[in-house]
Amino acid sequence: MALFERGFIMKFKSYCVLSVLCSCMSVWASDFSVGVVDTKSILKQSSRLKEASSQLKSQFSARNEALLAERKTLMNDVKRSHQEAPVLSAQKKAALESSLLKREQTLRQKQLAFSQQVMKAQQAVMGSVYSDLKGIAAKLAKAKHLSLVLDQNGEVLYVNPTYNLTQSVQQQFK
Repeated sequence: MALFERGFIMKFKSYCVLSVLCSCMSVWASDFSVGVVDTKSILKQSSRLKEASSQLKSQFSARNEALLAERKTLMNDVKRSHQEAPVLSAQKKAALESSLLKREQTLRQKQLAFSQQVMKAQQAVMGSVYSDLKGIAAKLAKAKHLSLVLDQNGEVLYVNPTYNLTQSVQQQFK
């Protein structure tokens, strides 16, 4: 599923939850309150996230530079092989092309593995940061007696458990 579609579905679900809750507001109006958090702004200003980003850069920069250098060397070798091709025998030319192709495939595999490791590390950092952010939102919601806390983009960060209708819906859904 495309990133756009997932984002749309998540926002749609959040808006549906919000719509249901708002339609029930007349019943709960006296004890239902909502808080809003601008997580994008918080994350943009977060020294913790900046420090984690810096650590990730330093952790992966040497390997990234090595892959870039390997790529540059390969490109130079390909360029040189094109220049030398007219004077090579068909057998040597085929062997050189095969060798270059293998090197390129190996490099692509290394780059893919590297990208996956970087992404995994970034996701781990963001998961931890976002989990902490949601925990803080829940703690503040409880302290301020809020029923619901939303991100400005509509994502639900906290819902008072008394408004969880899962068991009731599940019983009637059987």
